[in-house]
Amino acid sequence: MPLKKARQRMTLITAWPYNDGVIVCADSQETVEIKKGEEYKYSVLKLSPESMGNFQIMIAGGGNGEAIDSFIETIRQFLSGAQIVTLPELKRAIQVQLLDFRKQLRATGDDPTMHLFIAAHCSGASQIWRTSASTLTAINKPDMLGFTAHMYRHAATQLYWEDMPAVQALLASLKVLELARQTCTCVDKPFSAAVVRDNGISPIPESLLTPYIESIELLSTQVDRLLLACSDTQLREAEFEKHLSEFSDTVRSLRSEYKSEIAGIAFKRSLVPGYRGDPIPFVPPGVVISLGEDGSTTVEEISQVDIQDYELSAQEDPEYAELSRAAAIKLEELIRGRQLLYLADVTITLQPKTPDLQRLS
Repeated sequence: MPLKKARQRMTLITAWPYNDGVIVCADSQETVEIKKGEEYKYSVLKLSPESMGNFQIMIAGGGNGEAIDSFIETIRQFLSGAQIVTLPELKRAIQVQLLDFRKQLRATGDDPTMHLFIAAHCSGASQIWRTSASTLTAINKPDMLGFTAHMYRHAATQLYWEDMPAVQALLASLKVLELARQTCTCVDKPFSAAVVRDNGISPIPESLLTPYIESIELLSTQVDRLLLACSDTQLREAEFEKHLSEFSDTVRSLRSEYKSEIAGIAFKRSLVPGYRGDPIPFVPPGVVISLGEDGSTTVEEISQVDIQDYELSAQEDPEYAELSRAAAIKLEELIRGRQLLYLADVTITLQPKTPDLQRLS
Protein backbone atom coordinates (compact mmCIF):
# COMPACT_ATOMS: atom_id res chain seq x y z
CA MET A 1 0.00 0.00 0.00
CA PRO A 2 1.50 3.41 -0.94
CA LEU A 3 2.12 5.79 1.94
CA LYS A 4 -0.24 8.72 2.38
CA LYS A 5 1.17 12.21 1.98
CA ALA A 6 1.99 13.39 5.50
CA ARG A 7 2.55 16.81 7.02
CA GLN A 8 6.34 16.78 7.35
CA ARG A 9 7.60 18.65 10.39
CA MET A 10 10.73 20.43 9.19
CA THR A 11 12.51 21.81 12.22
CA LEU A 12 15.79 21.64 14.13
CA ILE A 13 16.17 20.39 17.71
CA THR A 14 19.49 19.92 19.52
CA ALA A 15 20.39 17.92 22.63
CA TRP A 16 23.64 18.98 24.25
CA PRO A 17 25.12 17.12 27.26
CA TYR A 18 26.97 19.13 29.90
CA ASN A 19 28.57 18.26 33.23
CA ASP A 20 25.27 17.96 35.15
CA GLY A 21 22.58 17.19 32.57
CA VAL A 22 21.46 17.88 29.01
CA ILE A 23 20.40 21.14 27.34
CA VAL A 24 17.68 20.76 24.71
CA CYS A 25 17.04 23.63 22.28
CA ALA A 26 14.62 24.03 19.39
CA ASP A 27 13.54 26.61 16.88
CA SER A 28 9.86 27.58 16.75
CA GLN A 29 9.16 27.36 13.02
CA GLU A 30 7.38 24.42 11.47
CA THR A 31 7.52 24.28 7.67
CA VAL A 32 4.94 22.32 5.71
CA GLU A 33 4.98 21.69 1.97
CA ILE A 34 1.38 22.29 0.87
CA LYS A 35 2.06 21.48 -2.76
CA LYS A 36 5.10 21.06 -4.92
CA GLY A 37 7.29 24.13 -4.67
CA GLU A 38 5.10 25.89 -2.10
CA GLU A 39 5.62 25.92 1.65
CA TYR A 40 3.63 27.13 4.63
CA LYS A 41 5.54 28.24 7.73
CA TYR A 42 4.08 28.69 11.19
CA SER A 43 5.28 28.90 14.76
CA VAL A 44 4.88 26.06 17.26
CA LEU A 45 5.99 25.46 20.85
CA LYS A 46 8.31 22.46 20.69
CA LEU A 47 9.75 22.08 24.19
CA SER A 48 6.98 21.65 26.74
CA PRO A 49 7.45 19.15 29.61
CA GLU A 50 4.29 17.79 31.19
CA SER A 51 3.20 15.30 33.83
CA MET A 52 2.28 11.86 32.48
CA GLY A 53 1.47 9.21 35.06
CA ASN A 54 4.34 9.04 37.56
CA PHE A 55 6.73 10.91 35.29
CA GLN A 56 7.58 14.31 33.94
CA ILE A 57 7.91 13.82 30.16
CA MET A 58 9.07 15.98 27.26
CA ILE A 59 8.83 14.72 23.66
CA ALA A 60 10.01 16.69 20.64
CA GLY A 61 11.01 15.73 17.13
CA GLY A 62 10.66 15.93 13.39
CA GLY A 63 9.00 13.93 10.65
CA ASN A 64 5.29 13.17 10.17
CA GLY A 65 3.72 15.95 12.23
CA GLU A 66 0.31 14.32 12.73
CA ALA A 67 1.95 11.03 13.69
CA ILE A 68 4.20 12.74 16.27
CA ASP A 69 1.25 14.53 17.87
CA SER A 70 -0.76 11.29 17.87
CA PHE A 71 2.12 9.31 19.42
CA ILE A 72 2.49 11.87 22.23
CA GLU A 73 -1.23 11.50 22.97
CA THR A 74 -0.85 7.70 22.88
CA ILE A 75 1.93 7.85 25.51
CA ARG A 76 -0.09 10.31 27.58
CA GLN A 77 -3.10 7.96 27.69
CA PHE A 78 -0.96 4.86 28.26
CA LEU A 79 0.92 6.32 31.24
CA SER A 80 -2.25 7.67 32.86
CA GLY A 81 -3.24 4.10 33.77
CA ALA A 82 0.09 2.23 33.74
CA GLN A 83 1.74 0.98 36.94
CA ILE A 84 5.24 2.09 35.89
CA VAL A 85 7.46 3.78 38.45
CA THR A 86 11.07 3.54 37.22
CA LEU A 87 12.93 4.94 34.22
CA PRO A 88 14.09 1.50 32.94
CA GLU A 89 10.46 0.30 33.00
CA LEU A 90 9.41 3.48 31.20
CA LYS A 91 12.05 3.02 28.50
CA ARG A 92 10.91 -0.54 27.78
CA ALA A 93 7.25 0.48 27.71
CA ILE A 94 7.83 3.38 25.31
CA GLN A 95 9.82 1.13 22.98
CA VAL A 96 6.88 -1.32 22.86
CA GLN A 97 4.41 1.51 22.27
CA LEU A 98 6.62 3.01 19.56
CA LEU A 99 6.97 -0.31 17.72
CA ASP A 100 3.21 -0.91 17.81
CA PHE A 101 2.49 2.66 16.73
CA ARG A 102 4.81 2.41 13.71
CA LYS A 103 3.16 -0.90 12.71
CA GLN A 104 -0.26 0.78 12.83
CA LEU A 105 0.96 3.63 10.65
CA ARG A 106 2.32 1.25 8.03
CA ALA A 107 -0.83 -0.89 8.12
CA THR A 108 -2.97 2.13 7.29
CA GLY A 109 -0.58 3.40 4.61
CA ASP A 110 0.50 6.36 6.75
CA ASP A 111 4.05 7.71 6.87
CA PRO A 112 5.89 6.23 9.91
CA THR A 113 8.73 8.78 9.80
CA MET A 114 9.30 10.06 13.33
CA HIS A 115 12.64 11.13 14.81
CA LEU A 116 12.20 11.94 18.49
CA PHE A 117 13.97 13.13 21.61
CA ILE A 118 12.22 11.79 24.71
CA ALA A 119 13.19 13.13 28.15
CA ALA A 120 11.80 11.69 31.38
CA HIS A 121 12.15 12.48 35.08
CA CYS A 122 11.06 10.48 38.12
CA SER A 123 12.17 10.12 41.76
CA GLY A 124 15.31 12.23 41.60
CA ALA A 125 16.61 10.86 38.29
CA SER A 126 16.30 11.84 34.64
CA GLN A 127 17.07 10.34 31.25
CA ILE A 128 16.94 11.59 27.69
CA TRP A 129 16.83 9.27 24.69
CA ARG A 130 16.63 9.57 20.93
CA THR A 131 14.69 7.15 18.76
CA SER A 132 16.54 4.81 16.42
CA ALA A 133 13.78 2.97 14.57
CA SER A 134 11.77 1.68 17.57
CA THR A 135 14.69 1.65 20.01
CA LEU A 136 15.54 4.38 22.53
CA THR A 137 19.24 5.27 22.76
CA ALA A 138 20.79 7.38 25.54
CA ILE A 139 22.38 10.68 24.50
CA ASN A 140 26.00 11.13 25.62
CA LYS A 141 27.26 13.59 23.01
CA PRO A 142 25.68 16.46 21.05
CA ASP A 143 22.87 15.26 18.85
CA MET A 144 20.23 16.88 16.71
CA LEU A 145 17.06 16.07 14.86
CA GLY A 146 15.46 17.80 11.92
CA PHE A 147 15.22 18.27 8.20
CA THR A 148 18.67 19.89 7.97
CA ALA A 149 20.40 18.32 10.99
CA HIS A 150 23.16 16.72 8.90
CA MET A 151 24.27 20.17 7.74
CA TYR A 152 25.17 21.34 11.24
CA ARG A 153 26.70 18.27 12.90
CA HIS A 154 30.22 19.43 12.05
CA ALA A 155 29.60 22.77 13.79
CA ALA A 156 28.35 20.91 16.87
CA THR A 157 31.41 18.65 16.91
CA GLN A 158 33.72 21.69 16.73
CA LEU A 159 32.03 23.35 19.70
CA TYR A 160 31.73 20.37 22.04
CA TRP A 161 34.01 18.99 24.71
CA GLU A 162 33.26 16.70 27.65
CA ASP A 163 32.13 18.23 30.95
CA MET A 164 31.13 21.55 29.42
CA PRO A 165 29.60 23.95 31.94
CA ALA A 166 25.87 24.49 31.61
CA VAL A 167 25.79 28.00 30.17
CA GLN A 168 28.44 27.17 27.55
CA ALA A 169 26.42 24.12 26.49
CA LEU A 170 23.39 26.40 26.15
CA LEU A 171 25.41 28.94 24.14
CA ALA A 172 26.78 26.21 21.85
CA SER A 173 23.25 24.95 21.20
CA LEU A 174 21.99 28.45 20.46
CA LYS A 175 24.97 29.11 18.17
CA VAL A 176 24.11 26.03 16.08
CA LEU A 177 20.45 27.10 15.87
CA GLU A 178 21.47 30.64 14.93
CA LEU A 179 23.78 29.29 12.20
CA ALA A 180 20.87 27.21 10.90
CA ARG A 181 18.54 30.23 10.97
CA GLN A 182 20.97 32.25 8.86
CA THR A 183 21.51 29.49 6.29
CA CYS A 184 18.19 27.60 6.11
CA THR A 185 14.63 28.78 5.48
CA CYS A 186 13.19 25.98 7.67
CA VAL A 187 14.59 27.37 10.96
CA ASP A 188 13.58 30.59 12.68
CA LYS A 189 13.32 32.35 16.04
CA PRO A 190 12.13 32.50 18.71
CA PHE A 191 14.12 29.59 20.09
CA SER A 192 13.09 27.56 23.12
CA ALA A 193 15.26 25.63 25.56
CA ALA A 194 14.92 23.24 28.47
CA VAL A 195 17.30 21.64 30.96
CA VAL A 196 17.10 17.93 31.76
CA ARG A 197 18.66 17.30 35.20
CA ASP A 198 18.12 14.84 38.01
CA ASN A 199 15.89 17.39 39.76
CA GLY A 200 13.52 17.68 36.79
CA ILE A 201 12.93 19.00 33.28
CA SER A 202 12.84 22.79 33.37
CA PRO A 203 12.22 25.26 30.52
CA ILE A 204 14.56 28.24 30.27
CA PRO A 205 12.52 31.44 29.85
CA GLU A 206 12.80 33.30 26.56
CA SER A 207 13.69 36.49 28.47
CA LEU A 208 17.03 34.86 29.37
CA LEU A 209 17.62 33.30 25.95
CA THR A 210 17.26 36.57 24.03
CA PRO A 211 20.36 38.37 25.40
CA TYR A 212 22.43 35.19 25.01
CA ILE A 213 21.47 34.99 21.32
CA GLU A 214 22.34 38.66 20.86
CA SER A 215 25.71 38.16 22.57
CA ILE A 216 26.54 35.24 20.27
CA GLU A 217 25.86 37.37 17.20
CA LEU A 218 27.91 40.37 18.36
CA LEU A 219 30.81 38.50 19.96
CA SER A 220 31.13 36.09 17.03
CA THR A 221 31.77 39.06 14.76
CA GLN A 222 34.56 40.28 17.03
CA VAL A 223 36.12 36.80 17.27
CA ASP A 224 36.01 36.34 13.49
CA ARG A 225 37.80 39.65 12.93
CA LEU A 226 40.51 38.72 15.40
CA LEU A 227 40.89 35.28 13.80
CA LEU A 228 41.58 36.87 10.42
CA ALA A 229 44.07 39.28 11.97
CA CYS A 230 45.86 36.40 13.75
CA SER A 231 46.37 34.55 10.46
CA ASP A 232 47.25 37.64 8.40
CA THR A 233 51.03 37.41 7.96
CA GLN A 234 51.03 40.69 6.03
CA LEU A 235 50.07 42.68 9.14
CA ARG A 236 52.88 44.46 10.93
CA GLU A 237 53.18 43.65 14.63
CA ALA A 238 52.04 47.14 15.62
CA GLU A 239 48.85 46.74 13.59
CA PHE A 240 48.21 43.29 15.04
CA GLU A 241 48.70 44.58 18.59
CA LYS A 242 46.18 47.31 17.80
CA HIS A 243 43.65 44.68 16.63
CA LEU A 244 44.32 42.65 19.78
CA SER A 245 43.88 45.65 22.06
CA GLU A 246 40.66 46.74 20.35
CA PHE A 247 39.32 43.20 20.57
CA SER A 248 40.09 42.99 24.28
CA ASP A 249 38.46 46.34 25.06
CA THR A 250 35.35 45.64 22.97
CA VAL A 251 34.79 42.11 24.26
CA ARG A 252 35.29 43.10 27.91
CA SER A 253 32.75 45.89 27.50
CA LEU A 254 30.18 43.70 25.73
CA ARG A 255 30.65 40.87 28.22
CA SER A 256 30.14 43.23 31.15
CA GLU A 257 26.93 44.58 29.62
CA TYR A 258 25.50 41.14 28.95
CA LYS A 259 26.49 39.83 32.38
CA SER A 260 24.68 42.72 34.05
CA GLU A 261 21.63 42.25 31.81
CA ILE A 262 21.41 38.52 32.50
CA ALA A 263 21.92 39.00 36.25
CA GLY A 264 19.21 41.66 36.32
CA ILE A 265 16.71 39.44 34.51
CA ALA A 266 17.51 36.44 36.69
CA PHE A 267 17.21 38.44 39.92
CA LYS A 268 14.00 40.28 38.99
CA ARG A 269 12.40 36.95 38.06
CA SER A 270 12.99 35.80 41.64
CA LEU A 271 10.57 38.48 42.85
CA VAL A 272 7.70 37.27 40.63
CA PRO A 273 5.01 35.23 42.47
CA GLY A 274 5.33 31.55 41.68
CA TYR A 275 9.06 31.70 40.93
CA ARG A 276 10.71 28.32 41.61
CA GLY A 277 14.32 29.15 40.79
CA ASP A 278 16.42 28.73 37.67
CA PRO A 279 17.51 25.25 36.55
CA ILE A 280 21.13 26.30 35.94
CA PRO A 281 23.26 29.16 37.35
CA PHE A 282 23.38 32.25 35.14
CA VAL A 283 25.82 34.25 37.27
CA PRO A 284 29.06 33.04 38.90
CA PRO A 285 29.10 32.07 42.58
CA GLY A 286 30.28 34.64 45.08
CA VAL A 287 29.09 37.80 43.33
CA VAL A 288 27.17 40.85 44.45
CA ILE A 289 24.16 41.87 42.33
CA SER A 290 23.28 45.51 42.98
CA LEU A 291 20.07 47.25 41.90
CA GLY A 292 20.24 50.97 41.26
CA GLU A 293 17.34 53.36 41.85
CA ASP A 294 16.78 53.49 38.06
CA GLY A 295 16.35 49.71 37.93
CA SER A 296 19.78 49.08 36.41
CA THR A 297 21.83 46.10 37.52
CA THR A 298 25.54 45.71 38.17
CA VAL A 299 27.46 42.54 38.92
CA GLU A 300 30.60 42.66 41.02
CA GLU A 301 32.87 39.74 41.78
CA ILE A 302 34.14 40.12 45.33
CA SER A 303 37.25 38.75 46.98
CA GLN A 304 37.68 37.53 50.53
CA VAL A 305 39.32 40.86 51.35
CA ASP A 306 36.20 42.68 50.10
CA ILE A 307 34.01 40.51 52.32
CA GLN A 308 36.15 41.27 55.36
CA ASP A 309 36.01 45.01 54.59
CA TYR A 310 32.23 44.84 54.29
CA GLU A 311 31.91 43.04 57.63
CA LEU A 312 34.17 45.63 59.25
CA SER A 313 32.08 48.50 57.80
CA ALA A 314 28.90 46.90 59.11
CA GLN A 315 30.41 46.71 62.57
CA GLU A 316 31.53 50.35 62.49
CA ASP A 317 28.34 51.77 60.96
CA PRO A 318 25.21 50.49 62.77
CA GLU A 319 22.87 52.37 60.39
CA TYR A 320 24.43 50.66 57.34
CA ALA A 321 24.20 47.27 59.04
CA GLU A 322 20.54 47.83 59.97
CA LEU A 323 19.59 48.87 56.41
CA SER A 324 21.31 45.81 54.97
CA ARG A 325 19.65 43.54 57.53
CA ALA A 326 16.20 44.98 56.78
CA ALA A 327 16.67 44.54 53.04
CA ALA A 328 17.81 40.93 53.53
CA ILE A 329 14.74 40.17 55.68
CA LYS A 330 12.41 41.69 53.09
CA LEU A 331 14.04 39.70 50.30
CA GLU A 332 13.70 36.49 52.32
CA GLU A 333 9.99 37.23 52.80
CA LEU A 334 9.54 37.71 49.05
CA ILE A 335 10.97 34.32 48.12
CA ARG A 336 9.92 32.32 51.20
CA GLY A 337 8.18 29.05 50.46
CA ARG A 338 9.36 28.76 46.87
CA GLN A 339 11.22 25.63 45.91
CA LEU A 340 14.53 26.52 44.28
CA LEU A 341 15.65 24.35 41.38
CA TYR A 342 19.18 25.67 41.64
CA LEU A 343 20.75 27.45 44.60
CA ALA A 344 24.09 29.13 43.93
CA ASP A 345 26.38 30.90 46.36
CA VAL A 346 25.30 34.39 45.35
CA THR A 347 25.00 37.45 47.55
CA ILE A 348 22.29 39.93 46.56
CA THR A 349 22.39 43.48 47.89
CA LEU A 350 20.36 46.63 47.45
CA GLN A 351 22.38 49.80 47.47
CA PRO A 352 21.86 51.57 50.83
CA LYS A 353 19.97 54.84 51.10
CA THR A 354 18.31 54.63 47.67
CA PRO A 355 14.58 54.67 46.89
CA ASP A 356 14.80 50.93 46.11
CA LEU A 357 16.09 50.05 49.54
CA GLN A 358 13.72 52.42 51.32
CA ARG A 359 10.77 50.94 49.45
CA LEU A 360 11.70 47.31 50.14
CA SER A 361 12.71 47.83 53.74
